[in-house]
Amino acid sequence: MKQFSGKYMCRLLLLLLTIVGGQAKAQFITGKWYGYSAITQAAGYHVSSTEPAGDILDISGVDSAKIGGLSYQYYWFRGKFYYCIKSLECAFDAGAKEWIIRETAVKDNHLFYAHYACLHTYRLHFTHYDNKDSLNGTWTAASLDDCGSGIGKFARTRPVYTHVKNAWDSIEAITHIVSLPKQENAIRNDLPQQISQDKVKKEMAFQQMMARSRTLIKAIPLQAPAIKVEIWDNGVIDGDNISVYFNKELVVNRKRLTAQPIVLELMAVAGQENELIMYANNLGDIPPNTAMMRVYANNKQYEVEMSSDERSNGIIRFTLE
Repeated sequence: MKQFSGKYMCRLLLLLLTIVGGQAKAQFITGKWYGYSAITQAAGYHVSSTEPAGDILDISGVDSAKIGGLSYQYYWFRGKFYYCIKSLECAFDAGAKEWIIRETAVKDNHLFYAHYACLHTYRLHFTHYDNKDSLNGTWTAASLDDCGSGIGKFARTRPVYTHVKNAWDSIEAITHIVSLPKQENAIRNDLPQQISQDKVKKEMAFQQMMARSRTLIKAIPLQAPAIKVEIWDNGVIDGDNISVYFNKELVVNRKRLTAQPIVLELMAVAGQENELIMYANNLGDIPPNTAMMRVYANNKQYEVEMSSDERSNGIIRFTLE
């Protein structure tokens, strides 16, 4: 008996055949789907807006058992553009004849500081009518935060936003921030690898950090890449515990703040925004979690009072000129 290779299994999965009324209909799920995820039942206080908003499902990464990809949530709020990028995986429920599309992790979070990233699990029906494909159905919260439930409607064509000039310039730009593997083997070859518990814990901590909103506390333009940072508790020593990320790399792991500074030596990268993020592992005895940071750069000293809590991370942003 011939064995199907992973390559042909992927192609069979991408061209899923379902029998409806005695006729075979091909469901090509890969590609970009444009639409929205409307809330029909909110867990808490929800503010509606008349400004443009939407979601994109970019389904393209494949392994031998699942289809993967990225989702993009975007919106304008008070005239400013915000977005969040999440990874996703897809599977087909043959009994219900619907696609289960589950957002698995936050990859990049630039939402408004008072908003948080919600992971969705979609159950969507594929239809092809009048030479047009669509995915329609419902979603529920896939994350620990109960962010309600709602409906999801997606199509191959992009919506038109008439009230925002060059809206799609902003939207398309975010689809190039996080890259997917270009070849199907790029995902499949990773599956058998043994992953250490330490790596799993670090990845979980990173995803928790990315799920929180961001509060820009200070922006510092740089004339040279070298940065020195000192971090300490300049108030009541109340047990504040922090982690610090620089350009998404963990540089301080769960350290308790005291009067003795934590010292970092960092190098900024030209041509990008370099972000120093303070993540609160707890709130101490006196919320929120606060710290003093002294930044040495440009032959100057900058003193920045940082604050983070369970919803928001404090950020210092460096730009190397």
